[in-house]
Amino acid sequence: MDQPHDIVYLPQPVRDALTRRRRWPSRREFCSYYKRLRQPGNATYGYTALLNERPAERQIVQAFIDLSRERGVDVGPLPLVFGDPEVWMTFDGMIELVFGQLRERTNAWVDDPAAEMPTIARSILEHVGRLHADAVDDQSLLRRGEMIMNRTEAELSAWLTAVHARNDRAVMYALDGKGNRVSVIVSFATTREVAERICGGQMRDSDIRPEDVLPGGKHIFDFAIAPLAGETKATASVRAAAEIRRIFCQGGHITRHLKPFRPFVFCVGGSPLLVQRMCNQGFSMTGHNLMGSDKPMLVLRHRSESPTRLRHRQVVAHGLMCLGLRAFKVANGRQWQREDMLKPG
Repeated sequence: MDQPHDIVYLPQPVRDALTRRRRWPSRREFCSYYKRLRQPGNATYGYTALLNERPAERQIVQAFIDLSRERGVDVGPLPLVFGDPEVWMTFDGMIELVFGQLRERTNAWVDDPAAEMPTIARSILEHVGRLHADAVDDQSLLRRGEMIMNRTEAELSAWLTAVHARNDRAVMYALDGKGNRVSVIVSFATTREVAERICGGQMRDSDIRPEDVLPGGKHIFDFAIAPLAGETKATASVRAAAEIRRIFCQGGHITRHLKPFRPFVFCVGGSPLLVQRMCNQGFSMTGHNLMGSDKPMLVLRHRSESPTRLRHRQVVAHGLMCLGLRAFKVANGRQWQREDMLKPG
């Protein structure tokens, strides 16, 4: 589980001194300096975060302070102010990270569903339990997650296996910059009827049948994003970047034949924090809860398909999402075409 000290702010005295003396390092200078340190982390994104007064990974902030001192800005010993890893990923940050690595890697696939699905199911359930409980042992988190999702680990594993058999891209891994698996992503296209019924509070997500899962289409259900059970090395920022790129890559594949290009993305607001984060990313609430629960349904759709007037942020978010999906489609189109040709039937 990520610790809050992974993400920190640039101390205000450093910012004030650099601004006052007009000695703020350039992006190129900082990235070159950070590269020589051979430290993990995205220096380009970290620099932009600090420039816009957002928190970044601890080692990036420390490197920025060290570089400032080398350039003659001595501000003495400084305490680092902790940031919240859950709210570190901003709307601007999401868009910037999307285009950092467009080509997907082969080890994002589930190779052996029988062996891997139980771990994936456990990862999702423990994450759900963690969102609704204080820090407890993994077994308690698992039981809490099973109660909230109203299905056991075995039932969720069997359902994920059936969904994967219908569409082998529905369940995939998010990879960090070195190709290590850090999270699991479950996202797939459904029929319009299923999407409307779930968003309208008339159907549970557990009622989705394998035949409701499509190889591609307009209505995308982002079912789950969760840290991979047992994976503890990735920081919150590394995991967030990996998850964003994977969800865009999956969405790009799902919508690769969509015309007109107006994807409809929906998900369950599993916790108040998740609802806040998704609304910050441009999603809007449908006004209905998932059937049999108190979890609100969230959607990201084109303004012409919304029954209510969307705010400017929501309109822009949908447009930027379409841009990101198309970028992944262009980068991976030939590879996806070869995969389609090799599939039986």
